[in-house]
Amino acid sequence: MLGIIAAIILKRTVFDCQLYAVGGNERVAVLTGLNVDRLKMSVYVMSSVLAGLAGIIEVSYLSSAISNQGLGKELSVIAAAVTAARLCRAAKARSSACSSAP
Repeated sequence: MLGIIAAIILKRTVFDCQLYAVGGNERVAVLTGLNVDRLKMSVYVMSSVLAGLAGIIEVSYLSSAISNQGLGKELSVIAAAVTAARLCRAAKARSSACSSAP
């Protein structure tokens, strides 16, 4: 459910194009009038909320909270990072869609 909401936010809103602009060239994004500090803060807040939610889900799944809980999950994390990097590269191909956004 959370993934569907995130996909809608990142595919169907102007927020996606603004994030892409800030990530592409922060100085140009400032010059175009985007509030870069607000965008960066909102991304940091969303990231921390999702990390906290992931921690809550992990603890509830395992019914315990121990310090070495993530041991052995390194390969899954690396695979997720590689997948995200590939998706970012694919998003560059659709940058023309962002340039035509209002």
